[in-house]
Amino acid sequence: MDSEKSHAYFHYHPAKDGEWRGFYITSGLELRPYPNPFTYGGYWCSGSARDEAELKKHLDDFRKEVERWKKHGLVKVEIKQLDEIDLATRRLHAQAQLAKLDPKRYREDFQPRLW
Repeated sequence: MDSEKSHAYFHYHPAKDGEWRGFYITSGLELRPYPNPFTYGGYWCSGSARDEAELKKHLDDFRKEVERWKKHGLVKVEIKQLDEIDLATRRLHAQAQLAKLDPKRYREDFQPRLW
C-alpha cells in the first residue's frame, strides 16, 4: 500500500430536517495503488444517525475497519465534525441545480418528501 496516497475519512454534520435532528455522515477509504495484492480499492458512503449513541456505533465500525488497514500501512485517517446542515434546504438547492441543467425533467418548485 502506498501510505502517502491512501487515506480514510469519517465526517459528520449535526443535521436537521424539519423536526428531525441527528447527524449526517460521510465516510470513505481509498487504498492506492489499485489494483493491489488486496484486490480492494476502498469505499465511500453516506448515511445518518438518529442520536449520539448511533453516531458512536458508526464511528466504532469505522475505527475497526481502519485498524484492519493500519496493519498494512494506512496512516492518513481523518475524523472530523463539520458545520450543521439543513437537509431539506440542501435537497431543494440540489433540485434547483438539476432544474437548470434539465428544465424539461426537473422543476425548481419541486417539494421533496421529508423523512
